Amino acid sequence: WSPRTIIDIGANVGASAVFFGLVFPEARLIAYEPSPSSAEFLHKNTAWLPQVEVHQVGLFDAPGKQKLYIGTVQCAQASLAQSIETRSDSFEEISLVRAREALAGELNGPVVIKMDTEGAETNILRDLGDLVDQVDLFYFEYHSERDRREIDRMLAERFKMWRSSAGFVHRGTSAYLHNRVLEAVPQLNVLEIPPISL
Repeated sequence: WSPRTIIDIGANVGASAVFFGLVFPEARLIAYEPSPSSAEFLHKNTAWLPQVEVHQVGLFDAPGKQKLYIGTVQCAQASLAQSIETRSDSFEEISLVRAREALAGELNGPVVIKMDTEGAETNILRDLGDLVDQVDLFYFEYHSERDRREIDRMLAERFKMWRSSAGFVHRGTSAYLHNRVLEAVPQLNVLEIPPISL
């Protein structure tokens, strides 16, 4: 199994884009990063990978110009929301587009979407609506327990959790495989214990 399209939403300076580009050199890779300063490094860090397309824009559930608050320690903390990890007095102005409009027509499968948007994950997922059915694998970093539960709820009917890890309360990663992948690769289901009825 190998993806045909990889979409990196919240690509930052390109660490995941470079990883995906090296592991899946035949896949088309579309990277979205709204921060002008991070996107500059993203361009430089992926310039040697011809399959990477960089878009300096953020995906969201509504278009427009917004403030992206600068991280207190490093650029990967930048967020639309103010928190303990952002500076209230420092921001960049960014452009947002609707996720559904940006990705409609781009989901040529198999599709992997990696999403790390410092709190905007559920907004993006909600805007994608039924387009999520065209995705084979989702990988998220989540930024609140509320969001983790909402992501799980939104994907529950069509996806199974593949991996999950939490380093702290309100911070972790989770990955979901579409049911069709499990049907195509039945050995992925071998560890399931059936319901117990005594």
